[in-house]
Amino acid sequence: MATSVINQGTSIARPSPDPAEAPAASFLSLNSTTASVNLEAKALFSAIQTLFDHLHAHPDNVAKLNATYPRRDVVKTAALHKTESDQKFTIDLSPMRNSWIPETVSKSLDPHGLGEVFNFFNAVSAQYVPTILSSLSILAGTDLAAAHTPHNMKYRLCDYNPNTAAPSRRMDVEPTRIMGPSP
Repeated sequence: MATSVINQGTSIARPSPDPAEAPAASFLSLNSTTASVNLEAKALFSAIQTLFDHLHAHPDNVAKLNATYPRRDVVKTAALHKTESDQKFTIDLSPMRNSWIPETVSKSLDPHGLGEVFNFFNAVSAQYVPTILSSLSILAGTDLAAAHTPHNMKYRLCDYNPNTAAPSRRMDVEPTRIMGPSP
């Protein structure tokens, strides 16, 4: 994972060559504008795919999730009916949005991957985000943690599924799905 940073030219001490002493975030050069983050956490792609598959098959559950955040929706399905839209399906979550999902809806989606997705992102938010923000704050020359309160962390799940309004507009040419981070 790489993150662009506003402030160029900030000198950073070289990380220790000993892996036991290596930081979770390291800078790719002494005058870097990019930080490399070594995450031990692995995304739960099978749980994410299970969740998308379930939601594709159960639009009533999509409606229940979207009712928790009607201003922008949680599950975006424009790719089903708009050929001019980016041909992907997305699920946009955040600690704030997650807290608005009724327990009954959350529990009904747990067997379909939602609980695993929440657990993964909660762990990443707790274990890595503070280190990443601290490292990026050094580069930016300002405390970025103040701008990213616990309710301001968002994450997006993307599914490039061939069942869209314009499958030829997808990034891949194979009739298979791409599961991974949003481009």
